[in-house]
Amino acid sequence: MNGTDFPPLTLPRLVLRRAASHPDATAMRQKTAGGWTDLSWREYAGRATACAAGLIEVGLGAPGHVAIFAEGRVEWVIAQTAVGLAGGVVVGCYPTSSTDDLRHALGHADVQVVICENRAFLDKVDAVRADLPNLTHVVLMEPDPAAPGVLAFEAVEQLGRQALANDPGLLDRVPQAFDDVALMVYTSGSTGAPKAALLTWRNMRAAAQGFVPILGLGPESVILSYLPLCHIAEQSMTNIGPLFAGATACFGGGLPTLLEDLRAVRPTYFSGVPRVWQKLQAEIAARFAAAGRSAELDAALDAGRPLAFKAARLWDDAEQSRLAPHLALMAEARAMVGLDRATAVTSGAAPLHVDTLSFLRALGFPLLELYGMTEACSVMTIQRPDDVAPGGVGRPVDTVELRLADDGEILVRGENVFAGYYRNPEATALALEDGWLHTGDIGAFDGGQLRIVDRKKDIMITEGGKNIAPAEVEGLMRSSDLIAECVLVADRRNYVAALVQIDPAAFGAAPGDLARLARDPAAQGRVAQEIRRLNETLARVAQVKRAHLLDEALSHGLGDLTPTLKLRRFKVHQRYRTAIDQIYAGEIGFDIYPRADAPIRSDLRSAAPAEASSN
Repeated sequence: MNGTDFPPLTLPRLVLRRAASHPDATAMRQKTAGGWTDLSWREYAGRATACAAGLIEVGLGAPGHVAIFAEGRVEWVIAQTAVGLAGGVVVGCYPTSSTDDLRHALGHADVQVVICENRAFLDKVDAVRADLPNLTHVVLMEPDPAAPGVLAFEAVEQLGRQALANDPGLLDRVPQAFDDVALMVYTSGSTGAPKAALLTWRNMRAAAQGFVPILGLGPESVILSYLPLCHIAEQSMTNIGPLFAGATACFGGGLPTLLEDLRAVRPTYFSGVPRVWQKLQAEIAARFAAAGRSAELDAALDAGRPLAFKAARLWDDAEQSRLAPHLALMAEARAMVGLDRATAVTSGAAPLHVDTLSFLRALGFPLLELYGMTEACSVMTIQRPDDVAPGGVGRPVDTVELRLADDGEILVRGENVFAGYYRNPEATALALEDGWLHTGDIGAFDGGQLRIVDRKKDIMITEGGKNIAPAEVEGLMRSSDLIAECVLVADRRNYVAALVQIDPAAFGAAPGDLARLARDPAAQGRVAQEIRRLNETLARVAQVKRAHLLDEALSHGLGDLTPTLKLRRFKVHQRYRTAIDQIYAGEIGFDIYPRADAPIRSDLRSAAPAEASSN
């Protein structure tokens, strides 16, 4: 079997097939205190079958629901495969889940077994266990003798090995069909309460058929996993894709050690959200600046930017000659962030601002934007290496049919489309009509490429009846080094305002100085001038006319961001509704004037900044 084979097998059966055909090849790598440890396909399959048999021995029946509550690591994937071999359904729980989040997920999903990483995760489960009558067993990945009433992961595996020794055909008798539900993935909740999407083995195969060939994944590919495996994007790029391609998935320390792990692994493929790419851009710029080489970097960028979105096969001799003196520096820049071996890298979850995209592509990063969602088992569209355009998210993959509804909503259908929401027939009926998945996103085609305008629910209509797509404006504002977060306010208002979280580092300050900077007139002045500059690229109706600096960072813990760091705009609006009213009353915030030489004032009492009425 090679990287282009897509047999109609469940993922667990695919693991067994890989173990039979390439037993000694490396399936996964795990970062440990002593370095990196390799796990072969034979070892992976052996541990997964043992765990599966052990789960059956403790009473898990098909289709039992098993939650995995842990950071990304090899045991996460082994447990998922084991549950599938036992005929169960995996429910992924975000490692950052609060006790309320956990109570809802485990209860709503009718979970019978929870597999936790360590004592810290176990404590959260214990806090809600009394509210979960269906929960019968808790399994701990890391042994803890002081944790009574739980099963050790190793003990489950050992129990399974004994069961298989006594009954070698145990797992062969487990009923399993290609259209069985395999994974229950909770949506991010960026526009409302999270829903549990049901994904089948068929969905996963169709997803892999769509993106694996485009990304060129194969047995030699190496992938770094760093986001939660309960998210469909990480499932696709760390589990589903590598299984069909035979690639190696590496597990480091997650986001806190991402740069260190990138440099250690040097993946051939890497996927990031816009915040990650912005951090890598900043890291490259900072390292050249620290070495006194900013001018060299700028020269390379000047040479590379004209070719950033032009296919290499179309470069003429003069273009190649202008680029040649800078190729070594470009390779050095990619090596600084561990992506010197990468043949494809992607960005998704939100639009990547063109400044970051052009910066990275100018330095030779093979960066492609894509568009996907949980209900479509991840990737629906992706840019091709020879067809990259700023602002676009590519064309549909071969397994997806896509069209736009009359109101611009993106509709898709194909074998990748999910089976519905668990215990939510009303939401399922709204999402699926005549075989078409209603994505809730508004899109448009530009030069053949799909462009995401915004979430349908997020489109704002001003008092003057003008439509505003907040994500585009927010993304533009976040492209500034000064601005870490921006949340637009415009719905049923007579002009556009913004809640802004600045980046203290851009002001030479520490994170703890955020509140002080938010009240500093000089900081307000710099931000006002920056917004004025960015406003020049926007249509007049979409320009930010007034802003207020937040004195605390938006976070997942406060409900402002999803676990994958997407903005929950409606939650921010709820939390800051009093402040928003004060902004429009002229009590807080500062106006953004259209002229560079205008004074910056934050003491105005007018509820209608200059030119607001023209909107």
